[in-house]
Amino acid sequence: MVSGEHHLEDVSQAYKLYITICILIVVLFVTTALRVWSRLYHSGVFTADDGLIVLGTCFNIIADGMELFAIKKGFGRHAKFVDKISLILALKYTQLGVLMAALAIWSIKVSVCFFLLGLLRDVHRRFRLFIWILMAFTTVLAFIGLLLWGLQAHPLERLWDPRVKGTRGSSQDFLTVVYIFYAFNLFTDIVYSLTPIWFLWNVQISKRKKRAIWVLMSSALLLTVAVTMCIIFAPQFLETEDITWALIPEFIADW
Repeated sequence: MVSGEHHLEDVSQAYKLYITICILIVVLFVTTALRVWSRLYHSGVFTADDGLIVLGTCFNIIADGMELFAIKKGFGRHAKFVDKISLILALKYTQLGVLMAALAIWSIKVSVCFFLLGLLRDVHRRFRLFIWILMAFTTVLAFIGLLLWGLQAHPLERLWDPRVKGTRGSSQDFLTVVYIFYAFNLFTDIVYSLTPIWFLWNVQISKRKKRAIWVLMSSALLLTVAVTMCIIFAPQFLETEDITWALIPEFIADW
């Protein structure tokens, strides 16, 4: 039982997530558009890393749209004030939004690998092999995370709709999956952020390329901080009786 439930008011804190999402949509669209324009204007070439960045941006915007729809259906309000159908839709689109966001993160990380392959085409083979291994490792971890997410309920609709006949893991099981998913992300973010030290120390390339690698890969430190915040807020997933209210801080950190 949610503490103080009898004294709850029908208010919403969804505006916090709404503002965060709107800002990120603008930032994503502008930065991606500028990147594509700059690449086409200066080199006339649209490479694999550009395509993956665009794909990641599309996944992100789809995820944002799903979260905005979930907000419209009551995500951010206390669950007791949300009608049953709206509650199911809110939970459904938050779950699908998480799926799209995970695909976006994978796409962007792999794009970084392709970008590095382009920069390091003239260096020793072992460095390029390391990038390919990092790309494969990132893909495998993303697949495992999504597989764990998809296996929580059978059929999958049972994850957000209690009316559907089937089986579903407990809230504690779900939290375990969340922790595993975040652990995978945290590990890969740390690898991406520490990789520049190795490159800048060992690889003989121009200072301009080294600076580009440093800026790009060190940005993973920001993702590391964000994932750490998500881990801190993750226990809110156990607040199953008022999950539409409790998860707002978690989703703000995740976005």
